[in-house]
Amino acid sequence: YEIHVRDLTMDDTWTGESPRGTYQAFAEPGTTYTQNGKTVTTGFDHIEELGVKAIQILPFFDNDNDETNYKFNWGYNPVNYNCLEGGYSVDPHDGELRVKEFKNLVKAYATNDNKTRVIMDVVYNHVSTASNSCFTKIMPRYFFRFDENWNYYDGSGCSNEVRTEAKMMRKYIVDSVLWWASEYKIKGFRFDLMGLIDTETMRAVKDSLYKLDKDIVVWGEGWTAAGYHGEEGTAGVFTGDVYSKLYATTDSPGHI
Repeated sequence: YEIHVRDLTMDDTWTGESPRGTYQAFAEPGTTYTQNGKTVTTGFDHIEELGVKAIQILPFFDNDNDETNYKFNWGYNPVNYNCLEGGYSVDPHDGELRVKEFKNLVKAYATNDNKTRVIMDVVYNHVSTASNSCFTKIMPRYFFRFDENWNYYDGSGCSNEVRTEAKMMRKYIVDSVLWWASEYKIKGFRFDLMGLIDTETMRAVKDSLYKLDKDIVVWGEGWTAAGYHGEEGTAGVFTGDVYSKLYATTDSPGHI
């Protein structure tokens, strides 16, 4: 079940005690809506009632927005890959609180009648603004792909694309998914524009995750938004046999 953190509880028909559009509201049980004498469950209980076994949540890592005055967006404008988005917290000024809120969310779904798993929608193919990115500040021109004139390639359609074949970028992505899986008990990763990520990186991702937890699932969009510009020999993921081979080396029961 694909869903956005805010969407589940932002409508006026949601009548919980938590602030609407928050991690806390997303996991609040016992909410209902009554009309014309008929009462139905909403929010958390509604998802449980549907029998959903896994929820794929649109990006909830730190994205480019004002966390204290959050305006709706899908979350595909990443800033800090390893930090929770504060705009979904009851108090975006309290970093520790957002961690507790999200861990409570994961636990609430994992312990409902369906043992619902949380799957993370990840966007390691681009950032919101490459020139202002922490990656650029660490090492300019290393973490992103450029043409011969040092213009950013734009296979993502978002003005830049991450150079996943770079050794330290590959390590960063692997370390990042392992962090989310181990610290927050994320049970799956859906890669946005996976065609922009080189096959060696994707193999390292799935090997590392399956070693940690064989029930974790890994999949992604098998295409790019505007072509692939990686180094020769690292063709995009969705290339016939390469795609099938990528996922043919695991006996994980949760493998897709």
